Amino acid sequence: MTTLRAFTCDDLFRFNNINLDPLTETYGIPFYLQYLAHWPEYFIVAEAPGGELMGYSKYSTTSTFLGE
Repeated sequence: MTTLRAFTCDDLFRFNNINLDPLTETYGIPFYLQYLAHWPEYFIVAEAPGGELMGYSKYSTTSTFLGE
């Protein structure tokens, strides 16, 4: 059964296979860390029973970019 849980900093080093999809927009580690620091409640991962990450999602409540 898939488990949804909060994204952690350690997940940044485990989700590379998810980002291999050419339609998935990816960013540098500083972006993810800043996003996670500001809005941890909007960042989740889907994890398989064996601990493999199956996906992740980061939500946004605004249309502005970080740093603006």
